[in-house]
Amino acid sequence: MRGIPDGDAAVLRHRQVHDEDCPSRWRRFALARIAAAAAGTDAEAGTDAEAGTDAEAGTDAEAGTDNTPEDALPEDAALAAADRWGMQPGALSAEQTARWLTGREAAQLDPREALLRILVRSYRPPRGAYDVVAADPVLVSVPELRLAVAQEAGEIDQRMREAVAEGLTSWCVMAGRTCLSC
Repeated sequence: MRGIPDGDAAVLRHRQVHDEDCPSRWRRFALARIAAAAAGTDAEAGTDAEAGTDAEAGTDAEAGTDNTPEDALPEDAALAAADRWGMQPGALSAEQTARWLTGREAAQLDPREALLRILVRSYRPPRGAYDVVAADPVLVSVPELRLAVAQEAGEIDQRMREAVAEGLTSWCVMAGRTCLSC
């Protein structure tokens, strides 16, 4: 991953697979970043964007104030941002909905939650994983987790070496089986 040490990227990937809190962490992160972007603030540094006034976004960048209520939930702020960008709950096309939601979700979720999930799933931090680590360095700083990732990498490396010695491909090893083409 660009911009962060490989070890951090490996820990983030490990957390995506093994950490039960990963989906909720990502949701909070993405919605907060969406709200901050719409408000014209840098979510990482908490500083105002370019000087000027953006009444629609609820900020006065020159004065350094944010008119969003402090007790606003990240969901509410992100939905307000989506509204300013022309996206309202229930107003997305079937094509847009089908791209980001399962058929069951599209049929069962209320329009507000459907839009929130689309926002979360479609969000990409401008600087990728670097922004995730910068926002929450604890994600990658747990020594036990870093050790587990290193051990897992060592085990995979060993399996790869054994597979190559047997004439198998890396795909077979990662799939956990031997395919007929090998």
